[in-house]
Amino acid sequence: MKPHRPAQITAVVVIFAALALTLSACVTVRPGSLHVSQPGGIGDVNVGLHLCSAESGAPSECGADNHTGDAQVVLAFFTTKGVTNVPDSFTATPGPAPGGSPMTFHRNRDFEAYLSGLGGEVPADMEPIGYLSDVISENENDSFEWTVNLPFGLPAAPDGGSYVGPFKYEVLYGWREVGPGLSPDRPVECVNGTPGESAACTTIPESELGVSDLKIRPAAESTLFPGATAEIPFNLDFGSNAATPPNNFALTATTTLPGAGATPSEPSFPVGPLDSNKRFSGLRKAVVMVPAKAKEGTYEVRLNATTPTGGSAAGIALLHVRQVKIGIKKKLNKAKGTATLTVTVPAAGTLTVSGKGIVNAQRKSTAAKTLKLAVKTKGKTKKRLLANGRVKVTAKVSFTPTGAAPATTSKPLNLKIAH
Repeated sequence: MKPHRPAQITAVVVIFAALALTLSACVTVRPGSLHVSQPGGIGDVNVGLHLCSAESGAPSECGADNHTGDAQVVLAFFTTKGVTNVPDSFTATPGPAPGGSPMTFHRNRDFEAYLSGLGGEVPADMEPIGYLSDVISENENDSFEWTVNLPFGLPAAPDGGSYVGPFKYEVLYGWREVGPGLSPDRPVECVNGTPGESAACTTIPESELGVSDLKIRPAAESTLFPGATAEIPFNLDFGSNAATPPNNFALTATTTLPGAGATPSEPSFPVGPLDSNKRFSGLRKAVVMVPAKAKEGTYEVRLNATTPTGGSAAGIALLHVRQVKIGIKKKLNKAKGTATLTVTVPAAGTLTVSGKGIVNAQRKSTAAKTLKLAVKTKGKTKKRLLANGRVKVTAKVSFTPTGAAPATTSKPLNLKIAH
């Protein structure tokens, strides 16, 4: 291939403008093919472009390849700092014009470090994400095209809320030969050197996209007893600098608690006017009916929000299910032939004692505390106690937490009375 001087590299990597690059690119980005969007209205930003064969001396135009041999393609995406869900690899698929074999790219951290170290030219709010392709075989007169679609997750906002934007981006692309003395594992550099060693690189100038984001965070964890109804609160925080942001989200709820259903307190989350920080927030609840026979454990409750175009966000809260456990101590009163039960209860609710030949008794608690109940006999049981000086009874002790299912235990008692 004949050496040429590519177009100056602008914006983020302006340092390249001072470098005389010696190789032409035989795979380039089709002019006008770069498109960046947020398809779901929230969530990942999709960066798409078309790679195509290029002719020597025309690195920014598609044409018939005039190189025969092995090569690699270089791609770097300069994006807003802190993007998430960055793919470790991706495949450029053949088409839409006739394409060769799929071209697989792998993230290259050394290339990223090289780009970051170019004279401090990368702005503090952006970072390079670099990729290098597997070795591809080129033949003279090839005229192929490939499609690249790469999703990037939005950065996290400093306060943990929604990311308002914008999403900044710039694309660098390049090409280098592979062959004897030119290992595919050698460092990627877009600098002048021995012909063939370095990559010919150029960029598509910096631009930005208005984006929207929704963060859903649980307001608190919840602890409930079987049979109770949980209303788990979530904070919804929406932010946007998009030209036409979503104006309403459909809500659903799910839970990992077996046998339980979950529903949102309201079916939607309409977006109101944004505040001075370009945000709008609100509170929604996920309602969960805890089955009466639920096992003790920790479960997830998920509140989901979706847009009409398929964007989604979710928040997960923890629901702790506790069994109702009560502690009972007894004390006999031989002078009266009665017993006193000292019962420790775990929450607000109603404590009762009952049983055959026993006078029903009840106490209420407003919180976890210790209550006392008297066990007294009645009817024939009382007559036997008075006649024989002793009688066996079984006290059924039941505690019902407010809004939950009761827990019941039995306590055998040998009541005695002194004659």
